[in-house]
Amino acid sequence: MAGLYPVLEVEMSHILHVEDSQDWLSTVRELLEDAGHIVTSVASISEAEQHLKKVDIVICDGNLVTDFDGLGFDFAKKLHDQGRKVLVFASKKRDVAIPFVSKYDYNLLVDAVARL
Repeated sequence: MAGLYPVLEVEMSHILHVEDSQDWLSTVRELLEDAGHIVTSVASISEAEQHLKKVDIVICDGNLVTDFDGLGFDFAKKLHDQGRKVLVFASKKRDVAIPFVSKYDYNLLVDAVARL
């Protein structure tokens, strides 16, 4: 996929990544830190809520389901409705109003963050 989209100038942001897969937590952290961002990675919505005040952007696994936390899509919608910069990172899109990057096209993640 590299080369299909122009690379945007990226301003450093503090990003909160909410994901229940350790592999994706590592992959996304590496991509975003290589692009110059600060990344806080958490595995649940309850953990994410503890970090919301100090981040600029939230990337949420739309398929996130943990015992008492609810769905990642619902959490992303709540944040979006509050006017927060949020991006859903999942295998399929569910809400057209919320910015989305497919896990199949994760190379586009850095550009999507820059567009927020």
